[in-house]
Amino acid sequence: LPDFPFSGPNGPTSPKDFLGKPYLLTVWATWCVPCRKAFPETVKMAKAYADKGVVVVSLCFDDPVKGQVPDKVKEFLVKQDAQFENLVSSLDISEEGAEAFGIANGALPHFKIYGKDGKLFKVFESGEDKEFTHEEIEAAVKAALKAK
Repeated sequence: LPDFPFSGPNGPTSPKDFLGKPYLLTVWATWCVPCRKAFPETVKMAKAYADKGVVVVSLCFDDPVKGQVPDKVKEFLVKQDAQFENLVSSLDISEEGAEAFGIANGALPHFKIYGKDGKLFKVFESGEDKEFTHEEIEAAVKAALKAK
């Protein structure tokens, strides 16, 4: 599992903290309209699979303000009732940030599902001629749950 450079409300967090559980990383930003439209479905999925051990983490690419989470991000997450780990990248979604997180062309939203073993299970990328549905993401989460 890659050790992404991000920090959450309780300080630095690593995906390695989630080993042993399937893990869905949703990468988004408040300025990304498709991200804002997709986010409520991610919240529903997080609630539906929390008792099955699935960890959902959102990674926001809004620019931190003096190292802090921007108010617009906090307000969005509260409004969405996002009761899972919500992180803000210390990098922006420039070439550096996109490369660090393995996001093709920096296109958002972006979803990665990791298996219980911490290995990448499935990626859903945005971009030209790249479409996916939340049903496809949910099917991949279910498959990751069943995998050893």
